[in-house]
Amino acid sequence: MPFDRRIFVYGALALCAIGVAGCAGGGSPREKPAALLNADGSVNMAELMKPGPLGDRALGNPNAPVTVIEYASLTCPYCRQFHTTTYPRMKKELIDTGKVRYIVREYPIGRTAGTAAIVARCAPEKDFFVLYDKFLKQQKSWTSQDVRPDAI
Repeated sequence: MPFDRRIFVYGALALCAIGVAGCAGGGSPREKPAALLNADGSVNMAELMKPGPLGDRALGNPNAPVTVIEYASLTCPYCRQFHTTTYPRMKKELIDTGKVRYIVREYPIGRTAGTAAIVARCAPEKDFFVLYDKFLKQQKSWTSQDVRPDAI
């Protein structure tokens, strides 16, 4: 199946929107978005690209022409869905070929997600994505499914 650029562009735009919305976490909700916006309302890319205090976990060529930043919670069923269906192809066709740099920034929703993020961060940096992958693929076995939609 050939790579559909429209799906990638829509997905990248969705991830960017989630990323910009995710930047509102921590501090005053009014401070972060204002810091990310230029006077004309455009995104301040230099500010967006700054790693957090723990640094970024990234895959791919640091000089790739495109950078995708994913703000994810390890307990989010939608993050799991993306990681198990779209991400493998994205990694193979875009990240591994040097076309895209992929950055994961934790946006833990709830205590369980926060604990999992800490565990992943405590692993050696080279093992982060292996552990991250396992957390998402096995999410149903370690998170409560009581309030999760069955459709995902």
